[in-house]
Amino acid sequence: MEAEPRLDGSRPSGLRFAGFLLAVAGAMLLGVGSIQTWVTVGVRGATTTDTSIPGTDMADGKITLACAIVVLLAVVAGRLVHDRRARMALASVVIAAGFVGALVAAAFLQNGIDRQVVLDALGIPSAQWEQLGAFREYGLGPWLALSGGVLGFVAGILTLAWAQRLGRDAVAAQG
Repeated sequence: MEAEPRLDGSRPSGLRFAGFLLAVAGAMLLGVGSIQTWVTVGVRGATTTDTSIPGTDMADGKITLACAIVVLLAVVAGRLVHDRRARMALASVVIAAGFVGALVAAAFLQNGIDRQVVLDALGIPSAQWEQLGAFREYGLGPWLALSGGVLGFVAGILTLAWAQRLGRDAVAAQG
């Protein structure tokens, strides 16, 4: 009969600790960035028409929030498992979630919010866009999410390297 999973309270190696810190920081930045303003749309000089759109009001922000949750769950699960392969699998999950989070935020920053979405939010006909001075500006949210995704990606790589080192050390100890 297998023992119940218990939290690994051993002192972590430098590599594992760095991976843990980066994963937590990355998840925090992904999560906070997801709920922050991603874009503000409005008409210059008419502040009553400005509309701030948080990330979670769009699919991109929901994806980055899900990535933050996945990173956090994988970090907790990584402390509960003791099998090298399971740790490597969880590190791979962190790498994937960080990559997806960074990719989604970067794509948003590259492509922006669709102009028609802005026009619909403001109720401005397309022909009057330029005449009225309508604008769209990025908020801090996608930048935080991008940073968090990159940190999560690096954290997963560090954790994977640590788990692989455990396997090499075990083989060397047996041989």
